[in-house]
Amino acid sequence: LKFFVLFAMWGVVALLAAGAQEREVVCVTGVSGYLGSVIAQQLGEAGYAVHGSVRSMRSWAPHLTRIPHLELFQADLLESEDQFAKEFQHCSAVMHTASPFWKNWTDPVKDFVEPAVNGSLTVLRAAKRAGVTNVILTSSTAAVCDPGHLREGLDPATHVFSEQDLNMESDLTKGPYRYSKRLAEQAAWDFAKENGLTLTVINPGFILGPPVLSRIQGVSLGLMQQLLAGELKEGIQAGCSGTVDVRDVAAAHVRALQRPEARGKRYILSSSVGIPTIEYVEALAKVPGVDASLLPTQMIGKLEVCVKYSAGAAESNLGVTIRPLQETIRDMALRMMETPRAEL
Repeated sequence: LKFFVLFAMWGVVALLAAGAQEREVVCVTGVSGYLGSVIAQQLGEAGYAVHGSVRSMRSWAPHLTRIPHLELFQADLLESEDQFAKEFQHCSAVMHTASPFWKNWTDPVKDFVEPAVNGSLTVLRAAKRAGVTNVILTSSTAAVCDPGHLREGLDPATHVFSEQDLNMESDLTKGPYRYSKRLAEQAAWDFAKENGLTLTVINPGFILGPPVLSRIQGVSLGLMQQLLAGELKEGIQAGCSGTVDVRDVAAAHVRALQRPEARGKRYILSSSVGIPTIEYVEALAKVPGVDASLLPTQMIGKLEVCVKYSAGAAESNLGVTIRPLQETIRDMALRMMETPRAEL
């Protein structure tokens, strides 16, 4: 009887181990990021194992323990092509989500263009060396258009930006971040075509929604933290951006992986029209537990043009529907209020 029990227990352990080994492994760069961490969580929930890159194991490993089926490796996009190539050998596909988005910057080339372009090419070269042909790249609607510098003759009241549009108006002096996103995406498409890789590009608008991690980083989480703390009570900076929930953007990455027929294309993920920043505040004021007296009642500065976007391709090919802003703001605020935050 004792032998039978031991044999049965060994069989259960073997089955569990086999189940873990059978998980398809996907590599995700920037897994410690706002979007990358949500992608990793959704991949784990969908039955995949995730091999994710971080710039510092010491800084990030303690904050990623709750994501299931995640294994980390340390690598720098601008210095570690060999390391990426080594780690990518374990993966069937690569999702490249890591890219800078700084609110404060000094040198547009060093802060935006070089990290975006060279980082993307590092990942693509490493994927080729590792024999991985399926790559999903996170770009941005910034590579699609620049609402502040629309091309001559374009009427924002009637034109709807789609995957066929490319932002040729931004440059190093006019919208350097947008310029870097277009250059990085173009470089990726060129490399993929020349080297036989299947590239799928996701172009999200301004990303909001509930985070997975407890560390505050980036513009989106920083904005929500400032609003909740009353730091912007005098006014929120005027702006108008196509907006999307981080969960919808992550789902688009996962669906692009799961649906071979949807690969090799470009997908916009955005609200149908740009949303003024004051509408974020109005949505936040409706969230239970939020002190509305701490919120601004006006925008500061000039409001740029609110352009229109089509997310029809993402809905029809990936099955992703953009959720309402109120749901996004509510879930983001509640998550951030209920979870102790750690400053980056």
